[in-house]
Amino acid sequence: MASASYFLKRYKNKIGALTFIVLGIAFFLGLYIIAEIISDWTYFRSSPLNLWNFMITAVCYIFLLVTNIRNDNAAYSGIFMFITLIVLEGIFNIIDIIRLYNNALFSGNFIVSGTFIGYCVFLVVSVVIGILFYISVYRYMTGRSNDFMRVRIFAVIFGGILLTSTVALMVFYGYCGVLTSVTSTLLAGAIPISELLMSVGVIFTLERLRRL
Repeated sequence: MASASYFLKRYKNKIGALTFIVLGIAFFLGLYIIAEIISDWTYFRSSPLNLWNFMITAVCYIFLLVTNIRNDNAAYSGIFMFITLIVLEGIFNIIDIIRLYNNALFSGNFIVSGTFIGYCVFLVVSVVIGILFYISVYRYMTGRSNDFMRVRIFAVIFGGILLTSTVALMVFYGYCGVLTSVTSTLLAGAIPISELLMSVGVIFTLERLRRL
């Protein structure tokens, strides 16, 4: 028991990081497997952009997984890639929302309009917090700052924003009638949930990388 307790105490951050990263990868891969099955294995062939997005995200996720397995400080690069992906995704989603989904504001349904506005706000906040989080981690990694608490706070806020935006998005989809089956729910929620799980994995990764 003593050795098991010592092992958990010593490697709890690595175990936490690997657990949430593996879960994030599982949701991520699950989406594309379901999409391929539904499309009779033509999902990637029908859109090179889908394949490109998959490959970029997969590289980021797998890089974080491998560097945590190896206890490698190169995990910082994976964290930077993950933050950059979320920030760019937020920017592109904001552009798409402005271009395509303005009618949700005038749906006449208070909950639909409210969750839509809430999701838009959380997208903007995620971009801002993501940039500040990136800067904080970079300054800590390069030794320009020793304030790990600041890094931890931004990491937790970043994860919290992803959680609230995911909830707002799923409620919005629910009231818009998008979530009509288990499959549609998985397709709609797989990527946001995978990103949320990865953000928790990033928090544990940062704890593992903390300078003592």
